[in-house]
Amino acid sequence: MIRYSYNETPESIFQKQKYTWTIFYLTFFPDHCFVPHKYPENPKLSQWVRKQRHQRKRKERGLHSTLSDEREQILTNAGFIWDSHRAQWHERYQSLEIFHMTNGHCNVPSNYHDSSLSNWVKNQRKQYKLYKSGKLTAMDEERIDLLNSLSFNWDPRNLSPNL
Repeated sequence: MIRYSYNETPESIFQKQKYTWTIFYLTFFPDHCFVPHKYPENPKLSQWVRKQRHQRKRKERGLHSTLSDEREQILTNAGFIWDSHRAQWHERYQSLEIFHMTNGHCNVPSNYHDSSLSNWVKNQRKQYKLYKSGKLTAMDEERIDLLNSLSFNWDPRNLSPNL
C-alpha cells in the first residue's frame, strides 16, 4: 500500500506510484527483470530502469545519487538487473550451453536458425583476440573460463597458432 502525506507534491506521488509499479512488475513477472534500454512495450518503465542503473553507477563512484540504500536493496531483492550488459552476455552464454549440449561443440554455423547466437559466438572470438593483444575489450578471465568450460574453439579455422 502506498502512503501519502498531505504535503506531498504530485511529482513525489507519481514517483512512489512508478516505484511501486516497478516492484510489482519485477515481483510478479520475474522473467522480465531484464528491462532493455529501449522497451517499446513500456517506455516509461524502461526510462525509470535506466535512471536507477545510472544512479547506482553514480553511487558506486562516490558521486551524489538519488538512489537510497533502501530502494537499492528492495530492487536487488526483487531481482532487478543492475548490469544489463553482463546479463545479456550470460543469457547468450546459456544459449550456447544448450547448443553445446545438443551438438557437442560450440561452432555455431552462420546459417543457424538463431543468427544472434552465431553472431555472438563470432564476437566472442573477436573480443578474445583483442584481449590477447592487450586492447580494450569486454572479454575477461571469467568469460574466457566459462567459454573454455564448453571447450570453446577460439580459432575454428586454425588461422592463428598463437591462440
